[in-house]
Amino acid sequence: MSYGLPPGCSNLGPEVRLYRMHLATHGAVHFCPKMDHRFDTPSGACYVSESELGAFMEVVGRMKTVSEDLISERRISVVDIHCGLIVTDLTLRDNLGLYGCTLEFQGGPESSYPSTRAIAQQMHGLGRAGIRYYARHDPAAESVSVALFNAGDKTTDGWSVRDPEIISESLKKMALDEFLIAISPSVSVINPLPFGDHP
Repeated sequence: MSYGLPPGCSNLGPEVRLYRMHLATHGAVHFCPKMDHRFDTPSGACYVSESELGAFMEVVGRMKTVSEDLISERRISVVDIHCGLIVTDLTLRDNLGLYGCTLEFQGGPESSYPSTRAIAQQMHGLGRAGIRYYARHDPAAESVSVALFNAGDKTTDGWSVRDPEIISESLKKMALDEFLIAISPSVSVINPLPFGDHP
């Protein structure tokens, strides 16, 4: 339990560093309103990770082999949160009793998305800034992701985005060493695993 905060919540910040892997042609902060992903709301959600490796795996975690082309057309950006953001934190145990949120709930197949989106919309309606959860692609439950909600024109006040960087060789090596995700040097057919999140 996080004392001094609403039940099931954490204060994300201030001075927190988040990471997002995105197309080089797009900005780092994008609130997708398509209702395609796990914790989407009609006004949009931006998915970030608390680690650089986590952001990388958010994109490639459903693949056995990754084309170098896919990597080269993407960048890693750091989003610095300078203010405090109150988020519903599904890594906290009290959310089991509050909402029945298990590890399976946080990382289930796409058939579970109506339930996760319903929670997201409920939390957005309560004024939460987002949902913090264990990333599905990490069987060790060590990678933590955050779905940040679009709350209007002032959503990104207190945020700053650093210049995007190319995907480093050390990051690709870390993905290979820890997750056995191989990078193909040429264009190849990628092999998606069953339960993908979002590109």
